[in-house]
Amino acid sequence: MTRESLMYQPIHELFHPQTLIDGRCRYCEAIENHHNISNEEVYLERYHRWFLISIASIDKQAKHKGMVQSLTNISTQKAHESQLQRHQHDLEQTVKGRTIELQESFDELVTTQEKLLESKKMASLGGLVAGIAHEINTPIGVSLTAASYLDESTKQITQKLAANEMKRSEFERYINQAQDGSELIINNLQRAAKLIGSFKQVAVDQSSEQTRSFAIKEYIQEVLTSLKPTLRNYPVTVSFDLADDFSVTSSPSAISQIITNLIMNSLKHGFDDGSSGIITLSVTNEDEVVTLLFSDSGKGIPEEHLAKIYEPFFTTKRAQGGSGLGMNIIFNLVNHTIGGHISCRSQLGEGTQFEITFPQNINSSG
Repeated sequence: MTRESLMYQPIHELFHPQTLIDGRCRYCEAIENHHNISNEEVYLERYHRWFLISIASIDKQAKHKGMVQSLTNISTQKAHESQLQRHQHDLEQTVKGRTIELQESFDELVTTQEKLLESKKMASLGGLVAGIAHEINTPIGVSLTAASYLDESTKQITQKLAANEMKRSEFERYINQAQDGSELIINNLQRAAKLIGSFKQVAVDQSSEQTRSFAIKEYIQEVLTSLKPTLRNYPVTVSFDLADDFSVTSSPSAISQIITNLIMNSLKHGFDDGSSGIITLSVTNEDEVVTLLFSDSGKGIPEEHLAKIYEPFFTTKRAQGGSGLGMNIIFNLVNHTIGGHISCRSQLGEGTQFEITFPQNINSSG
């Protein structure tokens, strides 16, 4: 259409009667009644185009009223808008698909980590079983030997007594042997019973997440007793300081695993070169907040590693079978299981110290 063919022509006639509503043309009515229509989009099938329509009165009070009408082709913009909407829809579908994939990957990672943590817990428990089995072998063996010797001595003295051949000196020697043997058996069986008792409590706690009230000093001593077989393989002394015992209501499983992992971490990283040293544990209680200080005199942690030690799978011993989960387990147990906080200070050549604080009563920690 030329400019001349359009000049001074009612613009609505270009698309009339496509715009009829109930037999009436709303644009004709707007012009006839001097009503305004502002920036209305309409698709004219006759031209296969999108247009932007504006109709406005010039002066309603004037004797000769007039109208200003405009029709703007916006087909290109609409095409771009449609294309943009398609792109947006495609992008949303892509993002949705990627989000689902990422969520599935994340869920799989969480499941894998939980399985790894559970495997490490069971491996720790298995090591505890093996260590305790080795440890109680000595007192049980001594008791068995002493009992066998006492049994043989009793048979001999019985035979002599039956034959009226027993001398007073032989009887007195047998009594002394029986007393020494009985004392040896009792002492070694008590030692074995103590080891088994410590193992039983620690093992039960490590396989359970239940919260209970327990004496913190006595319980930590039981944990340390269960670790003696492992500690014997290192020239390292463990010192535990707690003046007055007190009870806490918390997760004994978490406390046991925290102390066990801290000690094993020190042995594997701080004293892996076979050097001697000391590991110190101390516990204090102030305003129902328990503070556990753990320090070792080992090699220390490089500064660039300090910020990463709690990250899962971070380890400097991967070539030696390290999983990188030890400190991550400790972090999660402290922060999530017993509702506490852990911090670390270390310098190369000057050892490492961990400070762990947690509520004395986990039920009142909020």
